[in-house]
Amino acid sequence: MTGSSIIVNNRVALAGTAPHAAVGATRLLYIANRPGAVKLKSEDDLRVERENALMAQLGYIGFRPGSVAERNTGHALFDANGIPERIKVQRELLATSSAVITSVISVRNEDAERLGLLTKQQWERAVRAAWPRYVESLGVIAPEDIRYVCAMHVSQTSRHVHILTWDQSGAFNRLLPKEKMVAANEELTRQILKPLREPVNMLRTEARDALVDAVKEAVLKDAALKERVAAALPATGSLKYGVLARRHPGARDEVDAVVAHIVSENRDARVLQSQWRESVMRHAELKGLKGAALEAHVSAAESDLRTRLGNAAFAAARQGPATERLTKREAQAESEPLLSPEMRRRERALLEEASSLLGEKESDSIFDALRSGKWSQRHTALIERLPSAKALLRVSPSVPRALRGLSSIIARAAMGPASSRERQDLSEQAGRQSMRMLCLLARVVIFGFLKHRAASTHPTPKHVDAQTVRKASSLRKGTS
Repeated sequence: MTGSSIIVNNRVALAGTAPHAAVGATRLLYIANRPGAVKLKSEDDLRVERENALMAQLGYIGFRPGSVAERNTGHALFDANGIPERIKVQRELLATSSAVITSVISVRNEDAERLGLLTKQQWERAVRAAWPRYVESLGVIAPEDIRYVCAMHVSQTSRHVHILTWDQSGAFNRLLPKEKMVAANEELTRQILKPLREPVNMLRTEARDALVDAVKEAVLKDAALKERVAAALPATGSLKYGVLARRHPGARDEVDAVVAHIVSENRDARVLQSQWRESVMRHAELKGLKGAALEAHVSAAESDLRTRLGNAAFAAARQGPATERLTKREAQAESEPLLSPEMRRRERALLEEASSLLGEKESDSIFDALRSGKWSQRHTALIERLPSAKALLRVSPSVPRALRGLSSIIARAAMGPASSRERQDLSEQAGRQSMRMLCLLARVVIFGFLKHRAASTHPTPKHVDAQTVRKASSLRKGTS
């Protein structure tokens, strides 16, 4: 799957037409409140709210962009500054003489995490960073007059964001130039994926350097390999791989053969080579390279690696006897922390899906099943309506058993040695805590999946309940 898995579609509603009138009258309400719209506030949204509250206390609320207090909470809209007041946006759209560009940027659910577009916060940051530049590149609205509002949606098949863009000056009122739009779409994809390329480059560099060290160490420790490399080197001249490739191709071929032998016989080296190759291809994917450009990218990376590995073999052949390393790499942790960054993102994505795709009664039903210990296939079917959870359930058949185990754990913790008053308090909090329980549920689904992936075994409830027991026990005191 290439970077083109980000799809951008644009339409223009010209001023004075029926579609233009519909944008402010119904389209805005549709994207703000339709089923699947993610209304949960991201961490960025909450941070801006706190800043706005402070600014209000200091008397600066009317001067700071985006600092207007939100009087109609519950919609999914966001813009360049935070969460706007919906009614003001609607009035602005109804009054503008500018054409309105209605856009949709979408990715398939199975690609969302890989592309860094899983949660609302990731979408907000991507759009705010890339969209103004995108509109400017179309050449239809001056940068200082670009105005836009967005809403992120989750469906059974995709994650997407609707964007309404218009000209605050009212000067824009024509169709988009097709040639510029095609180029702008490609650049938008590159801009959105740019933050993902840096960690991929880091992984590629780490794998490459570790592979170079492995080849050098293998030559140092194996006298026969060391002698084979030394015998291939010319008596005079530079011993750099690039020079040998030009002037002594036979020597280069021999060194390449030694390196290939080391990699084929060394399991760690094979793993590193595989990691390096995957990183190279992933980087090319994130740049949207295809055809000849992709071939040139891969060829240049392979040439660089051969040069580094050859120079490592030369350096080892010129050194004295190999010495024992003073330290050894520590063994990797047996399992990932329960709340690793990856799992936090997955958890947040599941919670956003639950809040957007499950009704209040369905969420409460899941909560009641967990609280009472009466988890059934019907509740598993509700969870399967969430795209991320459905994918994890498909990969790890042990998860339904873990869910049943979790329900009995929470039931014991919530309905155990608590006073009647505490049980009553718990019942009153059911509606408020149903979403929080879905968070716990998400963690169990995720942890069961990761253990299954790591150990290729089916985890039982006792493997997943350590932190959940502590969480569930605290429910009796009214905490999540």
